[in-house]
Parts: sequence; C-alpha cells; structure tokens
Amino acid sequence: AAVEHRPMDESGPAGLMTGECTAYLTHIVDALQHNQLADYTVFVHDDAPRHIRLSLLSLALGGLRSGAYDVPFLHLVHERYPAFRTPCLKDVYRRAMGTELVGRLSTYCCAHFIVSRPRIEAHPVEFYANLMRLVSGGEYSRQRGGECNVGSKPCYVMEFLWHRIFGEAEELPPRAEQATLPLALRYEGGRESQLPSPLKVAPYMAAHQPGRYSRLLA
Repeated sequence: AAVEHRPMDESGPAGLMTGECTAYLTHIVDALQHNQLADYTVFVHDDAPRHIRLSLLSLALGGLRSGAYDVPFLHLVHERYPAFRTPCLKDVYRRAMGTELVGRLSTYCCAHFIVSRPRIEAHPVEFYANLMRLVSGGEYSRQRGGECNVGSKPCYVMEFLWHRIFGEAEELPPRAEQATLPLALRYEGGRESQLPSPLKVAPYMAAHQPGRYSRLLA
C-alpha cells in the first residue's frame, strides 16, 4: 500500500498547540470533500506506544486485513478516565455537538482508535470544519470567554469527546463490558483492576491530586 507523508503545523492561527486534532480533522475534512474515506480509519499519534497495547492493535489490523473486522468504533488505549461532567466539558460539548451534555463523559484517554466510514460520514464535512475552528482558535478556553483552563493545548479536552463524535454513548463502557465487541477485542491490556493507573504522567491521575492536568478540567 502507498504511504503518503503530509507535514502540517501543529499550531493553529492563534498560536495554540492543536496536536493530533489538526491531523485527524484535516484528514477527515479532506477525505470527505474528495470522497476518499477508507472503510476504516486508524487514528493514532506520536505517543501511541505509551498508551496502546500492540497485541490489541495487531488483532484489529489482522481483522481488517482479512476482511473479518466489523466494529464501527474501537478505542485502542488501556488507560481510562473517570466519568466527568464539568463546566468545561459541558461548554465544549455544547459548542462541538450543538446540544447540551445530559450525563457524564467517560472514555479511554489519549485519542487512539479505529472508526468505520459510516460513523465518520454520520456528520457532514461542515461539522468537522467547525471542530477545527473550535480547537485551532481555542474558543472554549477561558482566554476566549469559555470555561476551560486549557492553556496553550486546546486539543487535550477533545480526548473526552472523540467517542461521542463517532457515535458512541456518552459513557463508553470498558471494552471488557461491551457485548457488541467480538470476544477477542474485549481486551483491557492485561489489567485486573479498573482503578486508575499509578502512572503519574496519566492526565486522569491528576484529577485526584493537584497538578496541571486537573486544572484543565476545572
């Protein structure tokens, strides 16, 4: 298969670091505009080795290669966030989804997942273009009158929304509890507990202790 390398700036017009949001949304917008979406798209970014289990990714890629894969949305990460419903998340959800957040948002961290073409096409290209504007301009940041103390990294908050954008429930169940997944994909990375990881670098750990990540969710 051909590999296309497309360098792009990780900073938006406002000088904010937009990270993987720029790559993901640019790809989606371009693919929708030119009718070039693949049947499934694998979204991963540079710190994937820290957050995903290669055995799970290998199972999914093997299924894709053989034609046996039939899962509309699969999160690949083994670290989870607790369920949150903060003023920040309510603000971002309203701006992104065009409706109010009713319950709480819960998902895996760090934005690595596989999405089917119908799930991406469930929104028009204008929806994704609007997301690009929201993130690149940091419109939900406190500096711009929003509710999120995201500093210079507005893409971070999107980790809580990707599963919802691609058609999953507000509280994405752990893979082990998703009856719609094939048994082989109900893999939680070998952990026997759903308690948060002791890794100090994990953003959700800081929700339970002072630190720069917990302030982002204020």
